[in-house]
Amino acid sequence: MIRLLGAQAARNAGVDPRELSFKHIVQLWTEWTARGLSATQDRGRLFTLIAQCKVGNRPGRIKPRMRKRRPKPYPWLKIPCAQARRKIERHGHARETK
Repeated sequence: MIRLLGAQAARNAGVDPRELSFKHIVQLWTEWTARGLSATQDRGRLFTLIAQCKVGNRPGRIKPRMRKRRPKPYPWLKIPCAQARRKIERHGHARETK
């Protein structure tokens, strides 16, 4: 539902849906429904409010697929995170072995 609202608002505003803040859409929708409004009522106003909060391009958002504390299906992270990111950028993620 939230992704659909974001996609519709992005189409109306002429922007890429990935440029809109998911958290902002959730907060707007929660407040919108708490006030007893529906998406069909004054749809244009809701879409305008959603399209106002854009997120920037965040390059370098690479996270190593390695366990830290909780059991996960990845190897343990035994080197600093920055070093693991550089290794992933150069060589990609390790292949899964069974």
